[in-house]
Amino acid sequence: MITDWISVKKRNIPILLILILGLVLGFILFQHYGASWDEPEYYEYADRTLSAYSLVDRLAGTYQWNNTLGPADLRYYGPAFLIIGEGVHALLQVILPAARSIDLWHLTTYFSFLLGVFFFYKLAQRWTSTLAATLSTLLFASQPVIFGNAWLNPKDIPFMVFFMGAIYFGLVFSDHSKRAFASLDGRHADTHASSSQKWQVKAKSQKVARLICYVLMLSDVIFLIFSQNIRELISNRILAVNIQQPQNIFDQLFSYLAANRNQIQLQLYANKSTAIINRNLGIFTALTVLWMIVTLLLLYDVHFFGDLLKKTRGFAAELNQAYHSYFNKWGLVLSFLAACLFLGFASATRVLGPFAAVIIILVWIMNLRKKAIPFILIYALLSFLIFYVCWPFMWHHTAQNLWETIQHMSSFPVGMNVMFKGTIWDSRALPAEYLPTLLLFTLTIPGIILCLSGVGINLVSLIKKKTSYSDAWLVIVWFFLVFAYVVITTPPEYDNYRHFLFILPAFFLFSAFAIQFLIEKLNPHWLAALLVTALIIPGGLAIVRYHPYEYAYFNPLAGGLKGAAHQYEVDYWLTCYKELTEDVARHEKEPIDIYVDLAPDLPAYYASPALTIHDAKEGSFQKGSLIFLPLRWEHETLYPDDPIVYSVQMGGVDLCVAKKVQ
Repeated sequence: MITDWISVKKRNIPILLILILGLVLGFILFQHYGASWDEPEYYEYADRTLSAYSLVDRLAGTYQWNNTLGPADLRYYGPAFLIIGEGVHALLQVILPAARSIDLWHLTTYFSFLLGVFFFYKLAQRWTSTLAATLSTLLFASQPVIFGNAWLNPKDIPFMVFFMGAIYFGLVFSDHSKRAFASLDGRHADTHASSSQKWQVKAKSQKVARLICYVLMLSDVIFLIFSQNIRELISNRILAVNIQQPQNIFDQLFSYLAANRNQIQLQLYANKSTAIINRNLGIFTALTVLWMIVTLLLLYDVHFFGDLLKKTRGFAAELNQAYHSYFNKWGLVLSFLAACLFLGFASATRVLGPFAAVIIILVWIMNLRKKAIPFILIYALLSFLIFYVCWPFMWHHTAQNLWETIQHMSSFPVGMNVMFKGTIWDSRALPAEYLPTLLLFTLTIPGIILCLSGVGINLVSLIKKKTSYSDAWLVIVWFFLVFAYVVITTPPEYDNYRHFLFILPAFFLFSAFAIQFLIEKLNPHWLAALLVTALIIPGGLAIVRYHPYEYAYFNPLAGGLKGAAHQYEVDYWLTCYKELTEDVARHEKEPIDIYVDLAPDLPAYYASPALTIHDAKEGSFQKGSLIFLPLRWEHETLYPDDPIVYSVQMGGVDLCVAKKVQ
């Protein structure tokens, strides 16, 4: 036991060193980053959320539920991280009293990222050696797009971390419970052993279930290929409708269904048709997953539900015996509670959080079969309780508000302008290649090569049964199911793909398989380690070069930052306002008015007393005043008659400029 404990500790030394390095970097860099778009309102939401738990307000009779929900539509964003972050932020204020509050929030968000780095390492260790896990972790953490968001994105980075935590602890509990039940029969289950035991099923039922699954998956592939064509065909056909004199069956059908056709533009109907197709394709994908789960539940133990009540008492006794005979009771209990906790946090951050539960439940069913059912029920109950407690918006009219949140977050009814391939798109009508293109251009080229190689290696390992069935499929489902959903249904996206950052850990877990393959094939092993280290260096160098705008990184396939500017979203967080405002404050000693084109609350963090910040929407600019204009949406080209007097440049590209009113 002592030897095993020492061995485990040695395996954790690399991640401890990585985290220590990360902490040191955190305290060095945290004041370098500017406030990002939405941050001021988001932290106001944090303060309001905490007031929902105030006993003082309740006892004084001043508590009002609506006041706890934050400004605008932030109530649809789960505040789980903000609740935890307020505590960390308060502690940092004591440690660093001279630092700005916004900078301490950046450090708090970065700390959550470091927790995610730890989860990534532990997940990679499940399938690969300590060396491969270490190198793949460094590759993941050194991606500029991830490192940059780690400071400025208190929405999607914490969700990614909570999601990873739910997956990790769900797997750890699966390991413990599998060993506990195996110990009853005198068997010692190995966490990484191949699941070779065949479940007993009726041959006819098995064939039918497999046939349905194949048909559903084939249909998903077909939709993936032709979904964009279907959307364009229907949209173009609607735009060609003759409302006054219907010429064909389609025109007549449209006239019959569209009651307000004379008052509403055809373009709006075309947009609505796209949204309907996207939603139904998403539902179809969800039904495909649901059928896979139902198949596992029903067909792999055909008579289970028929005699459930009869077996409950016997199973309870077996569970009790397994628990008391298991050598690591604390590991069993704590891993289960942690799995519930992180799933609750993930669900109380984004409505996609329960997808982690789908993955974990599949693993539990594969490893425990019918024994997983009670755990699943308790898992769902405890996770929902945590979700409910962490999201005050759900305290009233829970079902209605939950459905409203799902609808809002899945369709985002307010369209945003998105720069993609040099064209401004509506975020609700993006092309299918949007996500694949941005992944190809914003990740480091060595990272892409290693990850794609790892996909092939993982599939071969699965086919040859060298990898645990459930574990191999876990990473594939985590990345490719969401990837396919986004490509097929093209849900609203903006700020590049920040809403789907949570699939990047799965993508980079594939790199661990590729690195492990190199280590096994190259002798001596240090040669493979040296090769992979060389492949990690480009990400690190890009972080240094792009600092503090790492999230704006584009690789050479896109022509770097200069090639991506005016083609894709670059400084979508508008953090360049910090540097621009501080530059103006250093040079402008006399009072001056500054009109800010987008997000005027951001420069206010850094303005000196001589600078008066206004919203550019006020218009009627005073002569001699300044106008702040960002690269985003080509806004720096506005007011062409006014000269640029200050600018923030990166790689020869103006991220934002200040023009003097003539």
